[in-house]
Amino acid sequence: MVTTTHDPRGGGRPRLIVALGGTAPQHADQREFDLVPGVTVIGSGPQADVRLGLETHHAEIRRDERDEYVYINLGGGPPAG
Repeated sequence: MVTTTHDPRGGGRPRLIVALGGTAPQHADQREFDLVPGVTVIGSGPQADVRLGLETHHAEIRRDERDEYVYINLGGGPPAG
């Protein structure tokens, strides 16, 4: 998955929005996590930026030089959804 802020200066408020619940119904409870510059670590370990009940170091969201954000699954399985 790749997304961008569409701002050549890297502005905006890039964030990960997680809809809690398996199928994410229309009015699902959601949580927002701001992405950190560079690499945002997703997992359950103490060094994770986004702490969810997953593997210790489950995934990363990396910002590249073109201001694109790429989801990298490190947990061994496909992302839920």
